[in-house]
Amino acid sequence: MAKLPERYEHLEHRDGVVPYSILSIADCRRAIRRTLPTRLHAKQFFDAVVALLGDRAVVDDTCAPEDVRVHLRASDDPRLVIGAPLVRLTRGAAQGAQTVMTLVNKDAVLPEEAPDGWQPGDPPWAPATELRPQLVPRGPEMCGGAITLGEAHGSFTVEYDEHGVRANGKEAGGDMFTWLRRAATAPYHLDTLARPPSPPPLSMLARPGLDPAGHTAEQLAALLVDGELEHRVAWRVHLPVPVPMPIEEIVRVACSGLRTALFTGEIPGEARWAAADGLEGRAVAWGTTLDDALENFTHAAFAKKPRPPGTTLTDDAHVAERPPPMDHRAPRRAPTGSRRRSRRGRFTSASRAEP
Repeated sequence: MAKLPERYEHLEHRDGVVPYSILSIADCRRAIRRTLPTRLHAKQFFDAVVALLGDRAVVDDTCAPEDVRVHLRASDDPRLVIGAPLVRLTRGAAQGAQTVMTLVNKDAVLPEEAPDGWQPGDPPWAPATELRPQLVPRGPEMCGGAITLGEAHGSFTVEYDEHGVRANGKEAGGDMFTWLRRAATAPYHLDTLARPPSPPPLSMLARPGLDPAGHTAEQLAALLVDGELEHRVAWRVHLPVPVPMPIEEIVRVACSGLRTALFTGEIPGEARWAAADGLEGRAVAWGTTLDDALENFTHAAFAKKPRPPGTTLTDDAHVAERPPPMDHRAPRRAPTGSRRRSRRGRFTSASRAEP
């Protein structure tokens, strides 16, 4: 068994660390990764999530086809959209194949099952339990990319190489020490006394029906749809008309405006709802109810007139700023104080002509 460095021994005796999932961390990984061995399976899972959500699904295809995301409509108010995506499917360059730099920590937290003397960067001490699929489908969906299942700060990503076959992955959520030290035997844990507390992983990883052998796309989609995304994400987005921005970018801009308004005192302490535009974050309003906040925001937006990306404000309208056409030729004009070559090859000074 790999020895734990002395400076990490206190993490073994913490209070407030509670288990979160039923299966071990390794079995939870297998349940998802074996269900999504290729990018085609990821696309089928994506479509199954959209079908199960029905009218609650909001497909954000602003960056399609390279990046498509699925958001949820709020159950208590269909006008509002949850500010974080439930599923994100990307395509493009091969994922997990380009290693630019590798940092090796010689004093790292090693898995318990690692042999004594093993260090990060050494060959694996055990054969891989996740074999590469030998028979894979063909088609336009078999390309590089990734799929991410998300619930606020908890996420799970499966990456695909240039052939569309499962490669590396990453995840977020849970106690990091347990994830590094006992992933093969221990379930996900939460450190409730940490400041801030460790964010929980996907809630589907704590379901009794999770099978390490894998699921069908529809079964895994059902586990994800019944999750806790709506309870974990406080941001709501109101989209009366389409805008050329991803919903997550709208949330980022609006959050910046709300933070500024809270810092300057523009939003008082008695506010229960606050709203900001997602274009520039300049129009901010608040209210004791959602309807009051939206009504006040209408007046604030009319006064501030936030501008969409790539536009400029004129006296009476928003006019898009477009670059000149490719065949546009700039006038030939020598700048003041510059030097240009004459016909005989000599340099002469160019100056502005006096009127």
